[in-house]
Amino acid sequence: MGKYGQAAIEAVSLLSTNPLLKPRDVWNKATTEIFGNGTSSQLKGCPRSTFLGFCEEGYIKGVSPGNYHLKSTKNKEYGIRVVALIK
Repeated sequence: MGKYGQAAIEAVSLLSTNPLLKPRDVWNKATTEIFGNGTSSQLKGCPRSTFLGFCEEGYIKGVSPGNYHLKSTKNKEYGIRVVALIK
């Protein structure tokens, strides 16, 4: 598994232990731990948008569907297509 996959798993773990946290905040915390604060990998928008898109659509257990303020919806759309193909 790649580092962004690890970040997603860590973010979901953080959400499951504290559902009051926001998806964007746990993504930032997880990527900071893995890549370092402010690094280009930590700030990369594509994996963040995919993760937040999954949250918006209710694909993440324990996260209510809603608007998580994506800057771009392209990666969300790509992720949703992948989920549909897997199903």
